Amino acid sequence: EMIKENQKIFNRLLISIDFLILIVSFLLAYYIRFESGIIKFYMSLNKSSYIQLLLAIIPIYVTISFYTGLYTPKRTQRIIEEIWVIIKGNILGILSIMIILYLFKEFHYSRLMFMIFGIINTLLMVLNRIAIRAILRKMRKKGYNLKHALIVGFSTISTEFLKRVQNNPHWGYNIIG
Repeated sequence: EMIKENQKIFNRLLISIDFLILIVSFLLAYYIRFESGIIKFYMSLNKSSYIQLLLAIIPIYVTISFYTGLYTPKRTQRIIEEIWVIIKGNILGILSIMIILYLFKEFHYSRLMFMIFGIINTLLMVLNRIAIRAILRKMRKKGYNLKHALIVGFSTISTEFLKRVQNNPHWGYNIIG
């Protein structure tokens, strides 16, 4: 029960961090596209129009993140699998935004800005997940955030499971017998 409660708290933390990453990525993409001078443009919408759109994007991204499994426990998942979930979620997010804008005949928003946003958001989310995994790995080495397990019985399956757990200490399982 305590593990489930800790997982809920951890998921809320992940969602909050992803929320901040989404906002930072969007604002940074806006800056690169319209204010940095790197890319020439003809301004068709003001900044407040993009901020309003950002408010609509947030629930879309949160829904997609849950749908793709971004907030399911990752204890035994490889980082490459989590990165793929992040990439897939961002592709679905950008496509959703483009489709919604098309359906509402909102053609004045910069597609290039959304592509920049998608790239930045993906990179920041991946870097965040790598950092979180590194922190969790250090915590587990110090004996924190471990799941204690007892293997009952002796068979080839239990032996194989024990070997897998011993070969993957970053999963955070402590076999007590």
